Amino acid sequence: MKKKFPTYEFSFIIGSDLIEEIQAWKDYKQIEKEVEIIVITRKGFKIKKCPYRMLSFDLPEMRCTEIRQAIKVNKKAKYIPSCIKDLVFEYYR
Repeated sequence: MKKKFPTYEFSFIIGSDLIEEIQAWKDYKQIEKEVEIIVITRKGFKIKKCPYRMLSFDLPEMRCTEIRQAIKVNKKAKYIPSCIKDLVFEYYR
């Protein structure tokens, strides 16, 4: 993306449930160098220490895994904004 849009700044948004796993990701140090990591708080996940920018929203309980599974079996995936629904379905099919 940075090659295609060199003047843009990118952020990588994750749920707070992934904070404990990020250091196990392949090339996570490179990701930290390339983009700002933003953590969205999730209900039920307490964060002990977070070196990234944190945002708190009142969001519906949903996970990417649930969305992917719903799309694979052609079920209606709740909470996907209509403006991006077609893109999301195309990507995960």
